[in-house]
Amino acid sequence: CCVCNEIAKVVVGDKNLDCAIARLKPDVKFAPKIRRIKKNDGSVELTGVIAGSGTAVANEEVWKVGARTGLTRGTLAQIAPHLEIHPLAPFTKIADHGDSGSVVVSRNTSNVVGLLWAIDKEGGPLGLAKPIGPVLAVLGITIIPTDLSQAYDVADWDEDRLGVTRPPSPEAVFAAIAAF
Repeated sequence: CCVCNEIAKVVVGDKNLDCAIARLKPDVKFAPKIRRIKKNDGSVELTGVIAGSGTAVANEEVWKVGARTGLTRGTLAQIAPHLEIHPLAPFTKIADHGDSGSVVVSRNTSNVVGLLWAIDKEGGPLGLAKPIGPVLAVLGITIIPTDLSQAYDVADWDEDRLGVTRPPSPEAVFAAIAAF
């Protein structure tokens, strides 16, 4: 919530796969799709529809939407032991700090194929992801496909909510306390 910054409780996780699953609080709404994937000019880049999960294929085009970098597209240059994603123009990098946990989606199948966990180096262009299969197995979950017959009204969120302030980061809170 906006006051306590708590929307869920972690149920299970795995440090080696850098993944976790949480149970949402009952009053938190969700939609089984990815949002905010529009171009700077406001046109739709991708619909955000998820078909399920699948296996990554070398040289496949993928996309992800991260909290820090938004929509980026790339190709899978390597698929074992982890996915190595190279950016496609006009993108200069796949991810940045804060994008970890973003799902990597096949452009061809709309299946989630990976879970982003790192970048290759500080500010580097490559994204690194864990294949989704082991993540699903460890967490005991499945990817929920988007139901195209549904109109999702998630707390009346708008995919283009600009100017909405996020709860303060721990660093901002500490800085404010230190300045006091």
